[in-house]
Amino acid sequence: MMARTKLILPLLAAFSLSLAACDSEEKPEPKKTETAEPKVEKKDIATLIVGDAPTVPEVYKGLKLGMSGEEAKKLVPAMPEEDTIKDEAYGTMRFYSSFDDDTGLLQRMRFQLPKDKALELIKSKWGEPKEGEELGKPVQWWFNPAEGVRASLKEGFGDELDVELTAYIPAAQFLGEGKALAFLEPGALLGSSADDVRKNYAKQLREKSKEDAEKDRARLEKFSGKDLGVLGEPKPSMHLEFLPTEWGSYWTRVHLDFNDENKVSRVWFGLEFEPHPAAKDELLALLKAKWGEPEEQEKYGRTRLLFQDELFSIEVEDDTITKKWDVFLEPKAG
Repeated sequence: MMARTKLILPLLAAFSLSLAACDSEEKPEPKKTETAEPKVEKKDIATLIVGDAPTVPEVYKGLKLGMSGEEAKKLVPAMPEEDTIKDEAYGTMRFYSSFDDDTGLLQRMRFQLPKDKALELIKSKWGEPKEGEELGKPVQWWFNPAEGVRASLKEGFGDELDVELTAYIPAAQFLGEGKALAFLEPGALLGSSADDVRKNYAKQLREKSKEDAEKDRARLEKFSGKDLGVLGEPKPSMHLEFLPTEWGSYWTRVHLDFNDENKVSRVWFGLEFEPHPAAKDELLALLKAKWGEPEEQEKYGRTRLLFQDELFSIEVEDDTITKKWDVFLEPKAG
């Protein structure tokens, strides 16, 4: 019995060692299927300036100035909450969008180009710019009246310049053809009730309630430290906002005056020229082409032009403070 035990024990030990050796061997890992990341082709900044007049570049993924945040979201799901587009093809560049707080519409697009290349690059595609200044700094402008897009080139940060694209309406188009102003339709604005204005100009209307007017008055009094009761009781108001003309900043506002019957009795607006002083004479030429030669007067230190028309009383004043032509229009009495 002892002899058999001595024989079995070495055999068991050898078998155990064999199993341990098998367990210690590493099993080969399954081969991984490697999928190469698509290589992003780098794009030159020159591809951002396309066409022969200001045009929104493809990097904005089909976004258009004036579209709503909801429309923008269909093209760029992160918008309008996220207003920046990144594209690896342009490295670290960022492409900014700006949505209007009141209307929710896409108002501006902006990107930056190297200061030593920007102007010549743009001129090579869009031609010579209109020169002017904003806040004492030089600015160049280009216009695409067919698409209603204008571009400006102005000082940015460091070694870069800002290229900004905005929607605009040419002054000639805003004024319209013939004697009447283009925006007087639909609904014959002059003589309309407040409800008519709300119905016919829903997209352009900006309305302020009496409560809002009182809050604005309180803020103004706090800021000035004066009682502004001399201005009368705060009243509700409404005006229309259209796209800016060539030299306007954000909009062209059409102010509405109402008579005692709550009907629009007068409209007035400004045609700006401050950023480009040469536009003052250009805009006056448009007004003369529309209404003929005016009678010139001086009133409170301002030039006042009276145009003749069968249906309207038309006055144009040279606003020397805000640098624009103020145009007032009301029906002729009788």
